[in-house]
Amino acid sequence: MLEITVNFMLTLVVLAALSLLYYQVRTGVPPMPSTFRERKTASQFLGELSLPSSAVVYELGCGWGSLLSHLRMRHPELRYVGFEISLLPFFFSKIRFWGDKKVEIKRADFLNSNFTEADVVICYLMRATMKKLEHHIQSHCLSVRKGQPLILITLAFWLENKKPLRITSYEPGVAVYEFSPL
Repeated sequence: MLEITVNFMLTLVVLAALSLLYYQVRTGVPPMPSTFRERKTASQFLGELSLPSSAVVYELGCGWGSLLSHLRMRHPELRYVGFEISLLPFFFSKIRFWGDKKVEIKRADFLNSNFTEADVVICYLMRATMKKLEHHIQSHCLSVRKGQPLILITLAFWLENKKPLRITSYEPGVAVYEFSPL
């Protein structure tokens, strides 16, 4: 019986590792949490935006939910939507925020969303994915925003073709961008 249990657990560990590896190769982004300093700075920048309590914050690639949890504790009045495509981190975040009416976790590719509901988008993505995101916002999201600007807060990796409104003095840091509607 012990041998069957050990084999079963080993199989689960291998499947979990393969799942994480598959989605890392597919998306180009590992499920790596942000640092406390980055979370704290992103939260500070979010607070400085003076958002109404009805505001919606999207986190793209929310992974294990550490940034969402930090933001939720410091800005409980806001509503949050986390996007995660990788199966294991998605389930972990779904369980982490189970029953929290202010946090929704979606298993979806954010590049298929037009961000119409979002007031602020926060992300910690790799350079290649940031290029795709910048193109996606410019070509698909701004035309449906009905006059509303979109605020983007990026952790560690910045946009190449847009000047930030604000950046941190430390590297890799946090940057804030504003996209005006078309």
